[in-house]
Amino acid sequence: MSGQASQTDGAPATPVRIALPARVNLAAADALGAQLRAAGAGPVELSAEAVERICTPAVLWLVSAIRARPDAPIRVTGASDPFTDAFSDLGLFADLMRLEFAS
Repeated sequence: MSGQASQTDGAPATPVRIALPARVNLAAADALGAQLRAAGAGPVELSAEAVERICTPAVLWLVSAIRARPDAPIRVTGASDPFTDAFSDLGLFADLMRLEFAS
């Protein structure tokens, strides 16, 4: 994975791609936080189709990133039911809806 999104002469920045594992545990949440920080203000594409379980710290990293970068899109591809359910279970569905979704 690349650390920073790149942009050349007004062209759209290439998104940083992050693929979430089936079990997003505490170690994966720490890695996710590092990847989101490394992305800076650039666009992020988050692949969530493999997610079967996601821990609260990972959801909170995403919520923090969503709130900290209102003008930098985070696009989710293939959001699994457990991924979206985790936000609802924590009362954070409104934050989930601030993401862009693609199939």
